[in-house]
Formats: sequence, C-alpha cells, structure tokens
Amino acid sequence: MKSRNDYSYKKEAEVITVPHGWKIIKAPNIIETTGLGPCVGIIIYDPETKQAMVGHFADPMVERLNKMIDTALKVFHNKEVLKIYIGG
Repeated sequence: MKSRNDYSYKKEAEVITVPHGWKIIKAPNIIETTGLGPCVGIIIYDPETKQAMVGHFADPMVERLNKMIDTALKVFHNKEVLKIYIGG
C-alpha cells in the first residue's frame, strides 16, 4: 500500500495575461496577451528551456521594445534557438 509521500503532484499550469508591458514565464505555465487591435504583440520563445517572454505594446515606442529585448538577451542564453513572433 502506498503512503501519502509516495505520490508526486504535478503543478497545475497557471495562465498569465500580459495587458501591457512584458512578462516571462516557464512551462507548464501559459502566457497570453489579448485585444491587440492597433497594439503590437511580441513573443520570444526558447524551446530548450521552455521559457517564453510576451510583450504587449499599446503605443509601440522604441525605448520600451529595446528594454524588452535587452531583458531577453540577459534571460535567454542560447540566442540561436529562439523563436520570435510579432503580431498586431
């Protein structure tokens, strides 16, 4: 008979919404942004570490995007495998 300690529990995925700015998450969590309309959405995904960075820019300004990219360069170590998606 198994004791309580013999069972391992999987962490449930949490859905993180990015209404503006950007955030970084790691699997199994899910990250999203909605209502882009005239806004710009950017996803940077690392398939090796299963981390994603999602940005939502209501008024796409170069300074804000540059800050997101600077942060991504510090967080994601293997730049060659990154997948980048832009929509809006």
